[in-house]
Amino acid sequence: MRRFLEATLVLGGAGVAIACSSSEQQAPWPTTGAAGTAADASGQDAEAGAFGGEAGASGTGGTSGAGASGGAAGPDAGGSGGTGPCEPGTADCNGNPTDGCEVTLDHDPSNCGSCGTVCSAPAHAVSICTANGCGFECMPTHGDCDHDPDNGCEVTFGNDVHNCGTCGHECTATGTDKPTCVGAVCGTCPVIQFSIQTMQACAISLLPGFDLDAEAFIQVGGTDHRVLAMDRWGSGHIIGWCDGTTTHTLLDSFDVLRYLGQTASPKVASVGDQYLCKPGAVSQLPSSITWLGEDLPASYHQNAAQLAADWDVLIFCGFRIPWSTDWSAEISSFVSDHGKGLLAVMEYEGVAQPQDFQNMTNITDGAGIVFEPLNLPWAPASADVLLDCVPDLD
Repeated sequence: MRRFLEATLVLGGAGVAIACSSSEQQAPWPTTGAAGTAADASGQDAEAGAFGGEAGASGTGGTSGAGASGGAAGPDAGGSGGTGPCEPGTADCNGNPTDGCEVTLDHDPSNCGSCGTVCSAPAHAVSICTANGCGFECMPTHGDCDHDPDNGCEVTFGNDVHNCGTCGHECTATGTDKPTCVGAVCGTCPVIQFSIQTMQACAISLLPGFDLDAEAFIQVGGTDHRVLAMDRWGSGHIIGWCDGTTTHTLLDSFDVLRYLGQTASPKVASVGDQYLCKPGAVSQLPSSITWLGEDLPASYHQNAAQLAADWDVLIFCGFRIPWSTDWSAEISSFVSDHGKGLLAVMEYEGVAQPQDFQNMTNITDGAGIVFEPLNLPWAPASADVLLDCVPDLD
């Protein structure tokens, strides 16, 4: 490389620069000596040399700061480390002489327009720098559909019926159905409303951290009591119901068995109390349901896969039965792992004993559903149910 060495000869008080050069090849960047005249005080041509030297009488080190081997830094930090002034739009922001003017200021979000200007981004977005100005780009799952930078990427494309998959894509439905947006794809689901008359019932509460797709209450003495709980459980569905005498009415209210079994013609079995869970004149359950007895057959013990192979829906009436086996593990796996359905039916306190409530809750608490004893006055009460666009209900 060609080295430029600069000496100063003082003649009559004026500094005259005399440059000498070696025979080596020229350096890839301009370099000058350390000392500058008063005319060089601006630092335009007085940056430190490749080998540096002390600052001149004017005290400036030039626009490129300190040299590789010394030289005082000037007031303007256009670059550093012996490089000359950076090209417009670039800068030496890391102070490393080996990579020169490493930053392009017009599109670097960490040095946007000037060194150290860091662009920030709202939630669901990444920061960008364009033409020396900060901005942001939304992630593919979100959008800035109102073009208001203050609220960032406010739309979630996966579930917004007004912006499903992209801004402005409106989902529609006909009749009483409601539009849905699931996974950024438009669809519809029905709105189902019905009323069930019950005489006496138990009550259902929820464990902390759980919620429901649908629920129904009866009001007695000014107090609401939850008697229906409907939700997804893993890959399957569960309905908790608190009045065995009206199970047939619940089944007639909408296509409960199809919802539970997630198939048009589910295979349905019932187990438990023979009066209210066995198809016949007393229970009024349809003959298409197969009653397995007061307890599940022993062949299903520790064999949820076989239970799921044989049946799509299990109606379990958990009162006036022997509870000879704890079925909580098998039924939980039947629903949550194998995508099947459970209709858990209980009765009011008296018909159902305290241990019945505990045993049934041992099965359903994986879905957050807890059955509680309740002995209401023997009087009809109405349970009004609104199923408003429940997932998987069609």
